[in-house]
Amino acid sequence: MILPLRFRTFWIGVTLLVAAIIVAGSLAPLRVMRVVTVWDKLQHAGSYCGLTLCCLGIVERRAYLWAAGAALLFGASMEVAQGTLTTTRVMDWHDLVANSTGIVAALACAYVGLGGWAQRVESLLRLR
Repeated sequence: MILPLRFRTFWIGVTLLVAAIIVAGSLAPLRVMRVVTVWDKLQHAGSYCGLTLCCLGIVERRAYLWAAGAALLFGASMEVAQGTLTTTRVMDWHDLVANSTGIVAALACAYVGLGGWAQRVESLLRLR
């Protein structure tokens, strides 16, 4: 089923807003932290879980893995940008693992929590 244009346009806007917030937070000047903290990793996981859920709002269910791959690629590019474009940030593979954890959590939420709900919404949209 093809998603209605207004529904897809809304989620594109939300996704771009979330991505812009992540870019701003990732590239903002900050003192260099060499210590891995739980709070930092939870922020990464939560941000990329939210970004992935927004991406899932754009695509159909059969393209969920592509949306998750795009979020992972975005996260990897942010890590590279931190290491190359800033002097106060560093690339950290721990951050990429935390990002990936958030992406997997979003896919799990979509699979478990939205499976039945998404089917009901699709059936309602077909009635119109």
